[in-house]
Amino acid sequence: MKLSALVTLVATSSAVFALPFEKNNIPSISSDCASAIKSKISECVTSEKITLSNLDSICSAYKSDKCQSFFNSSISSIDGCGSEESIILTAVEKYIKLKVASVLNLKCAKDEDGNICPISNYVIQNGDVPSDSTDPSWQQAVNDTCKSKACTDAFINYTDTTINNNGVNSEVIGTVLGDTDTIPTVNTDVITDAVNTIKTNNEATSQTQGSGQGTSSQANDSNDSNNSSNSNDSNNSSNSNNSNNSNANDQSSDATSLKATLTVVLALFTLLL
Repeated sequence: MKLSALVTLVATSSAVFALPFEKNNIPSISSDCASAIKSKISECVTSEKITLSNLDSICSAYKSDKCQSFFNSSISSIDGCGSEESIILTAVEKYIKLKVASVLNLKCAKDEDGNICPISNYVIQNGDVPSDSTDPSWQQAVNDTCKSKACTDAFINYTDTTINNNGVNSEVIGTVLGDTDTIPTVNTDVITDAVNTIKTNNEATSQTQGSGQGTSSQANDSNDSNNSSNSNDSNNSSNSNNSNNSNANDQSSDATSLKATLTVVLALFTLLL
């Protein structure tokens, strides 16, 4: 994944691409196309080793509209490359995506707060993903990546790009670049295992959060039920008190009426005497 190898090969001379022979029926690339590719890559990628101190400046150049247009476009769209054989262009495009774009996309990835992603930091510090997944620092970086969706997406995209372009035609690149040793080899098992770990951890976290929300909902339902019950009890008690007060008032009214009646009867009885 070292970018310097590609940049050095391309920037050294257009003749690196324009080999004067056709090996095993593999056509050579024209000097015009080679020169154009060299120029485009040199504008966007430095041969300088990427470190934490120069990361921002390198990523800023790589993410510019001009460079993104180059990396996301077909090589055939470059001036001087339109008439090249498709087998050559396809191999070069895959090589660039595997060697440059996917690596820089990963190294430049940051989380939602603008911090370098854990796996990005690991790759910057160590120069590459590990050859196996038992490295404790790698395992920690993978687990920490689960905490950020932005970092998770960046690593999954890197993995997809790497796997899709890992089958670059080594014979073609050997002919075009003149050196098969520069072809990057990535342990796809390591990055695939890492993606599976991240997805598993994220699913477990999602289920835990869902369970917590369910418990909270049940608690709210219970509280609502208790509040409703208490409210009903209070209303029933109030109604009971109102009923008792009404009965007491009725009894008092009856007593007053009886007393008035007795007074009238006594008055009549007195008159008769």
